[in-house]
Amino acid sequence: MIVHEKRPATKGTEALAPRRGLPGTHPAARDEVREMSNVGFKVFLGIKQDWALATTQCLALLGLEETNRSTWNLWLSRFKAGQDVGRFERDRLERLSHLAQIYRGVTSAFPDGRHGLGWLTAANANPVFRGRTPLETMLDGRMQDLATVQAYLEAVLSSRPG
Repeated sequence: MIVHEKRPATKGTEALAPRRGLPGTHPAARDEVREMSNVGFKVFLGIKQDWALATTQCLALLGLEETNRSTWNLWLSRFKAGQDVGRFERDRLERLSHLAQIYRGVTSAFPDGRHGLGWLTAANANPVFRGRTPLETMLDGRMQDLATVQAYLEAVLSSRPG
């Protein structure tokens, strides 16, 4: 077994050394996550409006428990005041990405917004949905449900001629 001796950092190089185990600690990475969070939240608010989502539905789609309503209210008040909503963790950013892709898929498949909303809220006989609506499936709150709806829409769109 080889044992490596721990050497002291050369003066001035401490700041250059990567900090392991602390993802997103670099200022540029923090700024990028903050920007993605703000843009993602803005897009989500547009989806909320177009799909006429209630606050409880927003909480479920974003993976928040009802007890986290104050977090939602804080984000909303900051956004409305033109302030930074903060940095979302990876799970929330992934959810926002799935939701943006689902929205894109729905609007591509149904350019008339009413039909898209109709598809989201109509019972679907496809085994993926088990007779439930796509929105009900997403409201279960699991990341996998968002990914399933996104994959379904992508499959439908890619199988279209043209």
